[in-house]
Amino acid sequence: MKGNAIWLAIADTADGNAKKAAAIRETDRVPALPGFGKALAANRYAAFNVSRYLLEADLERLPETVPDVPTPEASESLLARKRSEFRQTGVSDPVLTAPILYTVRFKVPQAFHEEFEAWYDQEHIPMILECPDWAGSARYSFENSDWTHLAMHYVTSADALDGPAMRAARKTPWRNKFLEHDWFGKVDKSFHFRENPPA
Repeated sequence: MKGNAIWLAIADTADGNAKKAAAIRETDRVPALPGFGKALAANRYAAFNVSRYLLEADLERLPETVPDVPTPEASESLLARKRSEFRQTGVSDPVLTAPILYTVRFKVPQAFHEEFEAWYDQEHIPMILECPDWAGSARYSFENSDWTHLAMHYVTSADALDGPAMRAARKTPWRNKFLEHDWFGKVDKSFHFRENPPA
């Protein structure tokens, strides 16, 4: 959560990409990205609900025009701009605090962008941050993907993922409005353990 953008390299071992996953798992290599500023931090994660490895790098910035980013080892190579950030009171850096990363990718139709972002920032995140094990969250918009929105949640205990705060946040009238639309249920959720000390 150190920069204004992130780069994600994702390898799914379920696709037979064991070598790709190993390349991500064994290196902190971030590609040279002209105009992106320096990589401020890099972290590796292994998902525990799907067969997936993730290399995440915090970037200073993205250029106005985002080029293709070839990453041979990755099944996906994604760039996203940070739109909002939230931290638990007293937590200076959620990445340093939390061993668990919970990611959610959405495909939000353009007509719903404004309301979706308002709901996430004004209701959903404040409600889940009522749980002290929720160290922080950040919301991003993708620049080079069919996915439109990304949420990165940093959690200190797996209990928070289905705790009282999360259960309450899932039952609000505002969220129920989105459940009426097919796109809201077609998300990609991954739960990860960090595999390296935070850089």
